[in-house]
Amino acid sequence: MLRPIIAGGTKVKRFDKYPFEAAIIEADSETIYCGGVIISSKFILTAAHCLTNDLIVKSRAKCQTWNMPKECFRAPKTMRIGYINHPTQEIMHKKRVLRTIPHPYYNAVKITNDIGLIELVNPIVCLDLPRPICLPTRNFSKLGNELIIAGWGYSEEEALNGQTVLTEGKVIQVPPTDCGYLMIPTERILCARGMKSRQASCQGDSGSGIFALRDFNYYVLGVTSIGPIECGFEHPDAYTDVYAYMDWIKSIVKDIPTI
Repeated sequence: MLRPIIAGGTKVKRFDKYPFEAAIIEADSETIYCGGVIISSKFILTAAHCLTNDLIVKSRAKCQTWNMPKECFRAPKTMRIGYINHPTQEIMHKKRVLRTIPHPYYNAVKITNDIGLIELVNPIVCLDLPRPICLPTRNFSKLGNELIIAGWGYSEEEALNGQTVLTEGKVIQVPPTDCGYLMIPTERILCARGMKSRQASCQGDSGSGIFALRDFNYYVLGVTSIGPIECGFEHPDAYTDVYAYMDWIKSIVKDIPTI
């Protein structure tokens, strides 16, 4: 099931702990429906399915294959990007979206190449908070990795609206074949399960990242793609492997910061 928050996670008390977290917000209802991470002053990294128009995708055959036409995706004016710029004050600042860039080979049915970019109309002023996350300069993927998930999501699995509560959890990387039960190709994905009972991604926070802490810097290794229908179930979740798409990302984002 798509739209995986952090089930069994812990509320983040200081927002400068994850200064790169972004929320994707419905412009009309101001509901958080997906997450993302800031990778430069003008670009947000997220999952491609966070950019789709669900009603159209489900009803039109041409939206159920790769190279989906523009009409299958949300119009930029229908969304906003939210972020926090104070370590303890939960005030969401919003930016308008210039364009959305799903991966050209994203397939909404097979759930492959589930990665996308959002370009902002005006840049974020990046200081200590908010601040872009590091992109992987090499393949940090390793079985047994202890990784971090964080994002804005629902307080309960069956909740209808997103909440402005940032939560975090810890997961461990497992073989991609462990995500085979999701009936998706296991190439170019990371697979991870919660380190505590019922701790996992859950409905509401697709597109947010899975992170590794290396040399005092956070690196985004994956974006939340798909998980089990039951929130926090013991099966692992699948994350699109960011390193596998670095050439594509760099072909679009020209202002990626360096450490």
